[in-house]
Amino acid sequence: MATNRKFKGNAFEPIHSAVEGMYAAGSIHNETMRTFEKIVWLSRRR
Repeated sequence: MATNRKFKGNAFEPIHSAVEGMYAAGSIHNETMRTFEKIVWLSRRR
C-alpha cells in the first residue's frame, strides 16, 4: 500500500506496518484492515 498519507502520530507508522504484515499473512480479515486504516490515517478533510 504505497500512499503519501500521513499518520495520526509517530507510533502509528510501525504499528501499521506490523498490521499490514498480519493482513498479508492472512491473520486478519479485509474488514478489520479497513477499520484499522480508518483509525490510523489522518482525515483528508482537515
